[in-house]
Amino acid sequence: MPGLLPGVPRQTNSWLRQAKVLFVYCSGPSCHDSRDLALRLWGEGLKNILLYAGGMEDWTGGGHAVER
Repeated sequence: MPGLLPGVPRQTNSWLRQAKVLFVYCSGPSCHDSRDLALRLWGEGLKNILLYAGGMEDWTGGGHAVER
């Protein structure tokens, strides 16, 4: 498989291709890294992507648990 993401180990690229769903999120709604990643992955042919635009800020603000 050609490199899905340059600089990412082949094992990770393989895992991304096999994942049932890719859930991407950022630190909060003003961070656009997760959106950029989702668009890049979509462009590489991965269609099983869920983008949580509110990010960690929204998640924790809603009182949801976080594992660290």
